[in-house]
Amino acid sequence: MEKDFNPNTAGMFTLANHLYVYGWTKWNTRATRREFWLGGLGVFIYALPLIVPYIYSMDFDVYASELEENPFAMFTPLTWVLMVILNLVFFVPDIGAVVRRLHDTGRSGWWYLVLQLLSLIPLVNIIACITLLVFWCSDSEKKPNKWGVSPKYGAPLPSVPGTRV
Repeated sequence: MEKDFNPNTAGMFTLANHLYVYGWTKWNTRATRREFWLGGLGVFIYALPLIVPYIYSMDFDVYASELEENPFAMFTPLTWVLMVILNLVFFVPDIGAVVRRLHDTGRSGWWYLVLQLLSLIPLVNIIACITLLVFWCSDSEKKPNKWGVSPKYGAPLPSVPGTRV
Protein backbone atom coordinates (compact mmCIF):
# COMPACT_ATOMS: atom_id res chain seq x y z
CA MET A 1 0.00 0.00 0.00
CA GLU A 2 1.03 3.56 -0.48
CA LYS A 3 2.80 5.34 2.32
CA ASP A 4 0.74 6.85 5.16
CA PHE A 5 -2.66 5.71 3.88
CA ASN A 6 -5.37 5.64 6.54
CA PRO A 7 -8.85 4.61 5.31
CA ASN A 8 -10.45 6.15 8.40
CA THR A 9 -9.35 9.70 7.55
CA ALA A 10 -8.69 9.67 3.79
CA GLY A 11 -10.87 11.71 1.46
CA MET A 12 -13.19 10.33 -1.20
CA PHE A 13 -10.80 10.62 -4.15
CA THR A 14 -7.88 9.26 -2.13
CA LEU A 15 -10.06 6.27 -1.25
CA ALA A 16 -11.04 5.90 -4.91
CA ASN A 17 -7.40 5.92 -5.97
CA HIS A 18 -6.52 3.41 -3.29
CA LEU A 19 -9.43 1.13 -4.11
CA TYR A 20 -9.02 1.14 -7.89
CA VAL A 21 -5.41 2.05 -8.58
CA TYR A 22 -3.39 0.64 -5.69
CA GLY A 23 -5.69 -1.89 -4.08
CA TRP A 24 -7.27 -3.83 -6.93
CA THR A 25 -4.25 -6.07 -7.42
CA LYS A 26 -3.99 -6.90 -3.72
CA TRP A 27 -6.91 -9.29 -3.49
CA ASN A 28 -5.70 -10.89 -0.26
CA THR A 29 -6.19 -7.70 1.81
CA ARG A 30 -9.16 -5.92 3.36
CA ALA A 31 -11.24 -2.84 2.46
CA THR A 32 -13.32 -1.00 5.06
CA ARG A 33 -16.92 0.05 4.51
CA ARG A 34 -15.82 3.65 4.20
CA GLU A 35 -13.20 2.79 1.61
CA PHE A 36 -15.64 0.62 -0.36
CA TRP A 37 -18.58 3.03 -0.46
CA LEU A 38 -16.82 6.42 -0.58
CA GLY A 39 -14.15 5.05 -2.90
CA GLY A 40 -16.88 3.67 -5.15
CA LEU A 41 -18.58 7.07 -5.22
CA GLY A 42 -15.27 8.70 -6.14
CA VAL A 43 -14.77 6.19 -8.96
CA PHE A 44 -18.28 6.93 -10.22
CA ILE A 45 -17.42 10.64 -10.34
CA TYR A 46 -14.17 9.80 -12.14
CA ALA A 47 -16.18 7.72 -14.65
CA LEU A 48 -18.72 10.43 -15.46
CA PRO A 49 -16.70 11.69 -18.46
CA LEU A 50 -17.24 8.23 -19.99
CA ILE A 51 -20.76 7.59 -18.67
CA VAL A 52 -22.32 10.83 -19.98
CA PRO A 53 -21.21 10.27 -23.62
CA TYR A 54 -22.31 6.64 -23.29
CA ILE A 55 -25.85 7.71 -22.40
CA TYR A 56 -25.94 10.44 -25.05
CA SER A 57 -24.72 8.01 -27.70
CA MET A 58 -27.86 5.88 -27.34
CA ASP A 59 -30.65 6.27 -29.85
CA PHE A 60 -33.76 6.87 -27.72
CA ASP A 61 -35.98 7.44 -30.77
CA VAL A 62 -36.36 3.70 -31.25
CA TYR A 63 -39.95 2.47 -31.22
CA ALA A 64 -41.09 0.07 -28.51
CA SER A 65 -41.90 -2.56 -31.14
CA GLU A 66 -38.27 -2.50 -32.30
CA LEU A 67 -37.06 -2.91 -28.71
CA GLU A 68 -39.28 -5.96 -28.24
CA GLU A 69 -37.60 -7.63 -31.22
CA ASN A 70 -34.09 -6.41 -30.40
CA PRO A 71 -33.40 -5.08 -26.87
CA PHE A 72 -30.12 -3.57 -28.12
CA ALA A 73 -31.77 -1.55 -30.92
CA MET A 74 -30.98 1.76 -29.20
CA PHE A 75 -27.23 1.03 -29.04
CA THR A 76 -25.22 2.82 -31.68
CA PRO A 77 -21.67 1.79 -32.65
CA LEU A 78 -20.32 4.54 -30.37
CA THR A 79 -22.39 3.15 -27.50
CA TRP A 80 -20.81 -0.28 -27.98
CA VAL A 81 -17.29 1.19 -28.06
CA LEU A 82 -17.87 3.19 -24.86
CA MET A 83 -19.43 0.16 -23.15
CA VAL A 84 -16.37 -1.97 -23.98
CA ILE A 85 -14.05 0.76 -22.66
CA LEU A 86 -16.05 1.12 -19.42
CA ASN A 87 -16.06 -2.64 -18.87
CA LEU A 88 -12.35 -3.02 -19.58
CA VAL A 89 -11.44 -0.18 -17.23
CA PHE A 90 -13.72 -1.08 -14.32
CA PHE A 91 -14.49 -4.83 -14.46
CA VAL A 92 -11.46 -6.31 -12.68
CA PRO A 93 -11.03 -3.44 -10.17
CA ASP A 94 -14.72 -3.77 -9.25
CA ILE A 95 -14.31 -7.47 -8.51
CA GLY A 96 -11.15 -6.73 -6.52
CA ALA A 97 -12.98 -4.12 -4.43
CA VAL A 98 -15.86 -6.50 -3.69
CA VAL A 99 -13.50 -9.34 -2.73
CA ARG A 100 -11.50 -7.06 -0.43
CA ARG A 101 -14.74 -5.83 1.20
CA LEU A 102 -15.87 -9.42 1.79
CA HIS A 103 -12.46 -10.19 3.31
CA ASP A 104 -12.92 -7.31 5.74
CA THR A 105 -16.17 -8.87 6.98
CA GLY A 106 -14.45 -12.24 7.45
CA ARG A 107 -15.86 -13.89 4.34
CA SER A 108 -14.06 -15.45 1.43
CA GLY A 109 -14.19 -13.80 -1.99
CA TRP A 110 -15.75 -17.00 -3.30
CA TRP A 111 -19.03 -15.80 -1.74
CA TYR A 112 -19.19 -13.22 -4.53
CA LEU A 113 -18.93 -15.87 -7.24
CA VAL A 114 -21.55 -18.07 -5.57
CA LEU A 115 -23.96 -15.16 -5.14
CA GLN A 116 -23.40 -14.03 -8.73
CA LEU A 117 -24.21 -17.54 -9.98
CA LEU A 118 -27.29 -17.69 -7.75
CA SER A 119 -28.44 -14.34 -9.12
CA LEU A 120 -28.96 -16.02 -12.51
CA ILE A 121 -31.86 -18.02 -11.05
CA PRO A 122 -35.20 -16.17 -11.10
CA LEU A 123 -36.52 -15.18 -7.64
CA VAL A 124 -33.32 -16.44 -6.01
CA ASN A 125 -31.59 -13.41 -7.51
CA ILE A 126 -33.45 -11.11 -5.10
CA ILE A 127 -32.17 -13.06 -2.10
CA ALA A 128 -28.64 -13.19 -3.55
CA CYS A 129 -28.58 -9.42 -4.15
CA ILE A 130 -29.90 -8.63 -0.67
CA THR A 131 -27.37 -11.02 0.88
CA LEU A 132 -24.52 -9.34 -0.99
CA LEU A 133 -25.76 -5.90 0.07
CA VAL A 134 -25.90 -7.03 3.72
CA PHE A 135 -22.33 -8.34 3.44
CA TRP A 136 -21.17 -5.02 1.98
CA CYS A 137 -22.89 -3.05 4.76
CA SER A 138 -21.61 -5.26 7.59
CA ASP A 139 -19.03 -3.85 9.98
CA SER A 140 -15.40 -4.89 9.78
CA GLU A 141 -14.18 -7.78 11.86
CA LYS A 142 -12.39 -6.21 14.81
CA LYS A 143 -9.87 -8.99 15.23
CA PRO A 144 -7.26 -9.86 12.62
CA ASN A 145 -8.37 -12.56 10.21
CA LYS A 146 -6.52 -14.56 7.56
CA TRP A 147 -6.53 -11.49 5.28
CA GLY A 148 -4.72 -9.27 7.75
CA VAL A 149 -5.31 -6.71 10.47
CA SER A 150 -8.46 -4.60 10.27
CA PRO A 151 -7.72 -1.28 8.56
CA LYS A 152 -10.57 0.26 10.55
CA TYR A 153 -9.60 -0.87 14.02
CA GLY A 154 -5.86 -1.14 13.39
CA ALA A 155 -3.34 -3.37 15.04
CA PRO A 156 -3.66 -3.86 18.79
CA LEU A 157 -1.52 -1.44 20.73
CA PRO A 158 1.52 -2.98 22.41
CA SER A 159 1.24 -3.28 26.15
CA VAL A 160 3.19 -0.76 28.20
CA PRO A 161 5.45 -2.36 30.83
CA GLY A 162 4.23 -1.82 34.37
CA THR A 163 0.53 -1.34 33.49
CA ARG A 164 -2.42 -3.67 33.83
CA VAL A 165 -4.65 -4.47 30.93
